[in-house]
Amino acid sequence: MIVQVDKLGRIVLKKKLREKYGKQFILIDKGDEIILKPTYEDPFYGIEELGKKLEKYSLKELSEMGEEQAKKEVEEKLKRL
Repeated sequence: MIVQVDKLGRIVLKKKLREKYGKQFILIDKGDEIILKPTYEDPFYGIEELGKKLEKYSLKELSEMGEEQAKKEVEEKLKRL
């Protein structure tokens, strides 16, 4: 699907998509693409599933993974300057 941005910076989604995904999204800038991820009225939606995926890691491992990801993101941003 091709969409255009209007002069106010808005993108219009078809009714069918709004009904399926809702009206609020998180915009993720990946450098060469953008991703719209639906948000949910319940701020804890999906947390339980995420928690289950993270149970296999220690706090130290999670901290190291977070630091590594942060470094990657900084490096990517510096490359674009």
